[in-house]
Amino acid sequence: MLVSYKWLQTYFEESLPPAEELAELLTMRAFEVENVEQKGDDYILDIDVLPNRAHDCLSHRGIARELAVLLKLKIKEQKSKLQIKSKELEEELKIKINEPDLCRRYMGRKIEEVNVGPSPDWLKERLEAIGQKSINNIVDATNYVMFDTGQPLHAFDADKVEGGIVVRVAQAREKITTLDGKEVELDESILVIADDKEPLAIAGVKGGEKAEVDEGTTNIILEAANFAPVSVRKTSRKLHILTDSSKRFENEITPEMAGWGMEEAVVLIAEIAGDGDTQIGDIVDVYPIKANPYKVGVSLDEINSLLGVNISKKEVEDILNRFGFGYERIIPIGKIKEIIDSGMVLGKKYEFGASISYDAPEIFDCSSLTSWIFQEAGIAIPRISIDQFVFSEEIKKDELEFGDLVFSNTGLIIKVGIRKKSVEFLRGTEVPSGVDHVGMYLGNGKILHTSSQTKKAVVEDLEKAAMFKNMRYGRIANRDEERFVVTIPPERLDLRIKEDLIEEIGRVYGYKNITPRALEEGTASTPINKRFYYMNKIRNILAGLGFSEIYTSTFSEVGEVSVQNPIASDKGFLRSRIADMLKSTLAFNIHYADLLGVSQVRIFEIGEVFDKEGEHLSLGMGIQDANKKKNEKEAHIALERSLNALLEHLGVQERGFDGMGGYDGHIFQTLAPKTDGFVFEVNVDKLIEKLSEPDSYEDA
Repeated sequence: MLVSYKWLQTYFEESLPPAEELAELLTMRAFEVENVEQKGDDYILDIDVLPNRAHDCLSHRGIARELAVLLKLKIKEQKSKLQIKSKELEEELKIKINEPDLCRRYMGRKIEEVNVGPSPDWLKERLEAIGQKSINNIVDATNYVMFDTGQPLHAFDADKVEGGIVVRVAQAREKITTLDGKEVELDESILVIADDKEPLAIAGVKGGEKAEVDEGTTNIILEAANFAPVSVRKTSRKLHILTDSSKRFENEITPEMAGWGMEEAVVLIAEIAGDGDTQIGDIVDVYPIKANPYKVGVSLDEINSLLGVNISKKEVEDILNRFGFGYERIIPIGKIKEIIDSGMVLGKKYEFGASISYDAPEIFDCSSLTSWIFQEAGIAIPRISIDQFVFSEEIKKDELEFGDLVFSNTGLIIKVGIRKKSVEFLRGTEVPSGVDHVGMYLGNGKILHTSSQTKKAVVEDLEKAAMFKNMRYGRIANRDEERFVVTIPPERLDLRIKEDLIEEIGRVYGYKNITPRALEEGTASTPINKRFYYMNKIRNILAGLGFSEIYTSTFSEVGEVSVQNPIASDKGFLRSRIADMLKSTLAFNIHYADLLGVSQVRIFEIGEVFDKEGEHLSLGMGIQDANKKKNEKEAHIALERSLNALLEHLGVQERGFDGMGGYDGHIFQTLAPKTDGFVFEVNVDKLIEKLSEPDSYEDA
C-alpha cells in the first residue's frame, strides 16, 4: 500500500522522524516497507501490509495508529469546523437488505443540492501522491476517505435511482455496465446493489454507469456498507475485477468502520461540494446483527513465559494504554461471582446454538452460558459442552467448589444427540460416557444452567435437576490468577486469543530487548522409535546396493479395502500390495535405461498397505535388466541375493532364499514373503519385530 508521509503528518502535532527512519521503524516492529520514494515535497512509503493486519491498516489512519504506539505519540483529534445537521427531506431514502449474511451493514444518506466540480488542490495532491487520478470532488471525497480510514464508499446520482436501494443477488444473465464502460454478465452467486429496476453496482467491487456521479449531478446517495469477505473475493475473481475497494472487503473489515467512514465523508463533501442550499438527510442504517465487544484475557506470567522476559505490570499497562485498549485487572473467580451475584444472566432466554458474539448476554444455550461467563472473566474455554469437559481438569464430586463445571449425559436425544467425542478442542478425543449438557456449580448444592427443558437460565438444586444425570465434574485452571482482560477494538479482527495479545505486547516492548538465554540441559533421554529407525536403515542399505526409492499412490483400482469417497474412478480402493505399482514403474523406466546410463533398473518402496486384517508396513523390491536376452529368472536371482544382503546388513544370521526359488529360516517362514517374478514384497512390521532394539539413531 502506498502511504504519503505528508498525509501521515496531519495526524500529529509533533514532527515525525524522517521518512527513512519511519520505514526502518515500521519494518522492524510492524510491516515491511519495500520502498521509500521522494515525490515533490512528499515521500511515499510502499508498505507491505499482510492479510492479518489488512483489517485495520490498509489506511493512513491505521498506519498513523501504529506510529503513535511505536513512537509514543498522541494522535490529534480530527475536528471539522463544519457542524453537520441532518434534515428530513421530502423523499425518504428506503434501503432493504435481502442477503444479511452477505451484507452485514448498509448505511445510506441523501445529500441534496451539491455542486459537482474539480476537487481542491490539497485533495488532488494527496490522491495523486499515492497514484490515484482525480475525477471530481464527490468521487474524490469517497476515495480519499477510503485511503484515510480503510472504509470503501460509493456515491450514486440520486436522480438516476429508480425507487429505493435493495441489496440482493443478481438474476441469471442479468447485466451491468461498469464505470469503465465494460458490460458484465452476472449470475445468482453475485451480490449487487440495485434500485427497483436494475443493478447499480457490484457489491464491494465496482460501481455501474447507470447512477454515475457526473457534472450534471445535484443530488447524491452516499453509501457506506460492509460485505462478507468470501462473497467479495469470489465475485472479484470470477469477474476479473480487482479494485482498492474489493481488496479491503475481501480481507474483512469491521461493520463499525462504515459509521466512521460515513461521518468523515459527509463532512468532507459538505465542505468541498456544498453551499448554503445543500441539505443533508438523515442516515438510514440497516444493521441486522451487531457483534458484542470481544474480550481477551492474559496473565502477567503467561506474557513473560511466552516471551521469555520479565515485563512488569506497569510496562504491560503502558503498552495497552499506548494501543488505546480498554482493560481491567481482575481475579477471574471474583468476576464470576460478581456476574452471578448481579443476577444478570438469570431468566435469560434459552436457544440452541446461541452465539456468544451476537446473542449473549440476552440469549444462551447451556455451553454458551458457561463460555460467556468465563470469557467475561478473562479465561477462554471451548464453546461446546463436550469440549469444555475435555478442556477442564476432571475432579470428584466432593471436591466441587464455586465456579466448577458440572457435565451430564441427560439421556435425551436433543438436536445433535449425545456426543461421545471432542468436536473442536482435541478433536476426536473420546468420552465414552458421553456429554450433552453443562452447568456452573454455585456451592451449597446449587447449579446454574439453561436448557430446552427450563426455557431460560435458572438456578436449581443439583440433585433434583432433571437435566443432570450421569454427572462428571471439571475445574477450569487459572481462576485465582490476576489477569488483564482487554476489550479488543472492533477494527482489530486479528486479536482473538491471548497469544495474539502477547505478540502485540512483545513487538512493542521490542524483540531486541529480549535477552537470549541458554536452554537448560536436558536430563531425560529420547526413546528410540524402533520402526522409524529400521525404516531408515533399510532405505540406506538398499541405496548402498544400487536401489532407488520410489513413492507411489496409496489408492488403487483394485484392493480389499474400498474408499468411501474416491478421488477418481480408478482410485476406489486402498492398495493391498506394493508389487503392482513396482512392476508398472519398472516397465516404464526400463525404456530409459540408456538415457539413465544403467544396464539394470533397481527400485524399492516402503509404505503402508491395507487388507481385511488391517494395515501394515510393506517393503517392495524390483529388478529388471535392460538386456532383453537376460530372462526373468536371472533378475529374480539378483533380487534374492539383494534381499539376502539386506538381511545380513540388518544382523539376521539365518539364510533367506535357498537359491532354488524357495526360502528357509525361521524369520522368512514368519514373514511369508510374496514373490512375483522380478518383484518381491515382505511384511516389514513382522521383520522389525524380530530385530534387536537399537541403541541410537546414529547408525540408522
